[in-house]
Amino acid sequence: MILISFTLILFCFLSAKSINAECTTQNICECVYSDGSGYSFKNLLNPVNSSLKSYAGTDIQIFFNPCFDSKDLPTFPENTTNDCKNGFTLCVYDSLKNHSFVLGTTKDTKFKEEGDQIFMTFGTTSNISSTVLLQCTPNSKTSTLYAPKETNENNTNLILFSNNACIKQIKQIEAPGFFSTFFLIAFIVLLTYLIIGIIYNYFFVGARGYELLPNYDFWCKLWISVKLGFYFVKNGFRVVPTEDSYDAI
Repeated sequence: MILISFTLILFCFLSAKSINAECTTQNICECVYSDGSGYSFKNLLNPVNSSLKSYAGTDIQIFFNPCFDSKDLPTFPENTTNDCKNGFTLCVYDSLKNHSFVLGTTKDTKFKEEGDQIFMTFGTTSNISSTVLLQCTPNSKTSTLYAPKETNENNTNLILFSNNACIKQIKQIEAPGFFSTFFLIAFIVLLTYLIIGIIYNYFFVGARGYELLPNYDFWCKLWISVKLGFYFVKNGFRVVPTEDSYDAI
């Protein structure tokens, strides 16, 4: 009974279309679930090395490119400390401080889920972490990066409104066929049966040698039964006479 229950549970587990709770980074600007669905930002910007811009008040500018360490920046004043000049995924420029800060690059970009929301997270240091919430707008033709007024180099929680922020099928995943699943389950069940049977016979029955195999006599006779069944079918479903039968005499 336990073996049957185990088989049914295993069959349901392998046959079901499992979805990984984590959206795994496929490449720099894509994350994919185990069923092939996910998020892609390959078409967010054209050209790909440009950046999406936003403003938080009059002093803060934000530049964002999820797929490329962009250098697409406006011309800053000459006395500006420009940390973003060598490339960025997320950059904040504070005009009051005349300083641009790198808040993220492609190497520290990750996808994170909280409930039904998904974020892109960036962490350049242990005490600075920035996020971009992906907000799906399927009917929009343009993408908008929203920045709250309290945005600064230490507090950057943005929202990306875009049809690229909608979940879509990234790649096709072929589910295992019925027969491959069936034979895999049969193999696992047989292996489990042998392991449990051998352990039981060794410790509780005291069997040794070939007697460790569970139901050894049954399996020996099974081969003979299969052989007789084969000849029965081959003989046109007529009983094959044995040496001791009346027909043979």
